[in-house]
Amino acid sequence: RVDFWRANGLGWILIAAGFVLQADFRFFEHSSGPIKLLVWLLFVVFFFFAILSIYIFPVYVHVQARFFQYFRLAFIIAAVQPFKTIFLLVLLLFVTFYVRGILPILCVSVVGYLVMRVAYSGFAKIEKRTGTTLIAQATAEFEEEK
Repeated sequence: RVDFWRANGLGWILIAAGFVLQADFRFFEHSSGPIKLLVWLLFVVFFFFAILSIYIFPVYVHVQARFFQYFRLAFIIAAVQPFKTIFLLVLLLFVTFYVRGILPILCVSVVGYLVMRVAYSGFAKIEKRTGTTLIAQATAEFEEEK
């Protein structure tokens, strides 16, 4: 029950942040002058937001950590495998914009499978490099803070 509320809180935070980013983009898109340069900054922020949105829930499912550590761990997973992350972003954009007829059929299951598959390979890559699992590292930090 507690995890249900924490996961929903995480989702609502991402929705609110996405709404703010979208509103900022719409505002700065129609401005002129030097403020128009902020659109490029918003693209960069949106890119990192998209990465965070992709990896936050696989990290939440696999790791027991403090609430804000999930954000850091999601970026770590993305940094370990940048090419897979960019491929996943492009694939999700393609499915969203060009394959709309299949989207209700595929819905969340295929997208979730692809994201979890890529995230799990990131977990394995971190385990191979450090000799310990990301789960064990985050859980140890979580227990120390308690």
